Amino acid sequence: MSRSLERANASSETSPANVRVEPFAIADKECVLKMYPTTPNSGGSFICNHPEVITPIAEIDPADTIAVDVRTIDSFEFDAVDLIKLDIQGAEYAAVVGARETIQRHRPVIMLEQKPFNAESANFFKMTSRLLRSWGMVAREKAKSDRIFIFED
Repeated sequence: MSRSLERANASSETSPANVRVEPFAIADKECVLKMYPTTPNSGGSFICNHPEVITPIAEIDPADTIAVDVRTIDSFEFDAVDLIKLDIQGAEYAAVVGARETIQRHRPVIMLEQKPFNAESANFFKMTSRLLRSWGMVAREKAKSDRIFIFED
């Protein structure tokens, strides 16, 4: 199922040459987690058993989930990163924690979806913003539901 989600979101026919699709979820540590896949829009799928991830649905039947391998952004050891765009249904904080070295080394622009669906998710968005600011980033423009963070030199 996770491979079909991956293929549904990007393929070699539709992705730019500098985009590489990987069959992993992103969080703060490498592990295996449960994901709740949504259909027909796989972009609404989310990790549902991580303490630093806000789940948009309160009650989830474990039979409706799939196991997914999780990596950190840092684990990819990218040579260059200019932009990190995260729209990962409440897992933005965990993903940013797992990208600390990449962010501090490459100083990319970061776009985070910040579309709270309850008070707890709004708090996680604030935590993510505070973390990025503690690393020297500044919140700039807002593009629809995305907040753009940059380093000001």
